[in-house]
Amino acid sequence: MAETARSGALLIVHAEDASVISQSPPAQGVEYERFLRSRPGAAETRAVAQVLDAARRTDGRVHILHVSSADVLPAAARGPGWPVSM
Repeated sequence: MAETARSGALLIVHAEDASVISQSPPAQGVEYERFLRSRPGAAETRAVAQVLDAARRTDGRVHILHVSSADVLPAAARGPGWPVSM
């Protein structure tokens, strides 16, 4: 993100923490419920926190794709001028 901040580019992120997902049950079968269990909210919350921390440190612009948990919204709501969108 430091590099994209230097150039003024927008970084686009699909935020899922791989370490959380690797400890979750695999998404086997066709049932949507199994897929949901394989992607716990903590995976997104943790990854978004990491992205927001990097944005704060670098003043980098970032857009976080496919947000599925409202739990991440308070952390991203920093007011005018905050270079983060979802």
